[in-house]
Order: sequence, then structure tokens, then C-alpha cells
Amino acid sequence: MSEHSRPEITPETDLERRIIADPAWQLGIAWGEPRPGHPEGSINNHVVDVLANIDAYAPAGDAEMRTRLRLVALLHDICKGEVGTDDPSEIGHALRARRFAERFTDDETALEVIELHDVAYALWRRFGGPRDAEARERAHHLVDRLGERIELYRIFYRCDTLTSGKDPAPLAWFESFRVAETTDAHAATTHGREFIEIAEDNRLELQVAGAVVGWIDHRPAGASVILAHTEVLDGHEGEGLGGELVAEFMQRAAASGHLVLPTCPFAIGYLRRHPDLQAGVDPSVRAQVQG
Repeated sequence: MSEHSRPEITPETDLERRIIADPAWQLGIAWGEPRPGHPEGSINNHVVDVLANIDAYAPAGDAEMRTRLRLVALLHDICKGEVGTDDPSEIGHALRARRFAERFTDDETALEVIELHDVAYALWRRFGGPRDAEARERAHHLVDRLGERIELYRIFYRCDTLTSGKDPAPLAWFESFRVAETTDAHAATTHGREFIEIAEDNRLELQVAGAVVGWIDHRPAGASVILAHTEVLDGHEGEGLGGELVAEFMQRAAASGHLVLPTCPFAIGYLRRHPDLQAGVDPSVRAQVQG
């Protein structure tokens, strides 16, 4: 839907005027050269395309939705120049964009969509797209996390994807989920399993029917996070729970913009057998994980 002779971005609200007047925003929006997936070049040109799509796809008469969509559009890729085109997580720029956006708004709905806007695409790429059941399971987790914000996310993902040079297949894959049935479908496929982050203990727990059956211990390490230990309780060996924990931990780390430093032997072995997850491993230890 892109044209190469687009008008400049025209603000519609006082908040948009404040954002566009910000020198750091002006620097970030100018970044970019034509590249695969972005033949339009600069972030500015991409945002113009997205704003045009918002005019086309935003629900008629929903002014609040349109305002939020425009806010996300103005800020979602503003930090791509800080990470460049070699971001191993594929979504590290989005966490930075959320932090940048917090200077202008405390709208948690918009901030959450800014932070997660590329997660669906990253899942489609990293886990094998429509051929991979694990990708669909992770997508269910994403939808569950978004909750009532899912509609804003879905519309923005459409507006962001239907721009020139982008593959529409990830969008079709994500939109194949019937959101109204997600909670029931997810519960059925996981048999009552739930992942819970215990922040004060730096622990990701896996519960089945409300009972803890396993966990991962982790700790921060600068821009990365150390996956230190994976534990599955007696009586639950052989159920694949350890692998589920590692895969879930890798997705959460990617969604928060962190790379993973695995020191747990089980996790290293699991990641070695699942090369589709290795993009989320810190480059300093990736060769060791790859074996």
C-alpha cells in the first residue's frame, strides 16, 4: 500500500504534536535505508504507510481506538536505529520503544501493544510458522497476556503488516486464531497448565491444576538473563514439562527484549535439540549451545 511520495506525518492531537516535536523522536524516525521487508526505507516512511492503513482499518466511529492506534504507530519502531538490523531477538527494539513511549504516556494498553507488537511475527519466524504447533501454543500465551487489549493488537498488527514489502503470511497465521475461543482452547490443549512468574524469587513456575510441578530459576545479567536451573518434581518426569518450561522461558525473555545465558545442563541440551529457539541465546554462548 506504499507510495514513495508521501506527505509528512501530520499530528492530530496535542500529544502527537509533543511527540513529533521531540528531538530524539525526530532522530529515530529518520533512521533506515531500503531493505528486505522495508523497501520504503526510513521509519518515517513506514509510519506514514501504517497511518494510512489505520485510516482504512480502524473501526468506524471508535475515536479512542483510532487515537491509540496512531500513538502506537508513531512510537512502535522509534528505537530500531538503536539496535539496527542485527537484533537477534527480533523484538528488542520494541521494549526500548515502550520505555521511550513512557516519557509521553501512561496508557498501559498502548504501551503493552508497543512492547509486544512484533511478538506474533517473531513467533511465526522462530517456531516455524503455520506448520508448527508450538508456535500456535505460544501465540495462545500471547493472546492470554494481552487480554482485553487483543483487539488493539490485532488491528495494529494488520496495519503494520499490510505495508509494501512485508510478507502477509504471518498476519494470516495470527488472524486464524478465533479470539473468542482462545481461553477455552488454550485450557484444553494445556490440560490446566499455567506458567506463573514469581518475581521476588526470580522463578518461573509451572502449575498443573493449581499445583506446582516444576520451575526455572533465573537471574538478571545486564542485558541478558541467566537460565540457571530447571526442576521437574518427582512423579512428573517424562511428561515433557521441562521442555515446556524452557520454551516458555525463552519466549518471555524474547518478549522482554532479553537474550538468554543458559547454564542449566538440561536447558542447554533442550536448546541444542531445538535450533529454532537458539536465536534467543546470548551470542557469547550460542556456539556452546549449538554443540
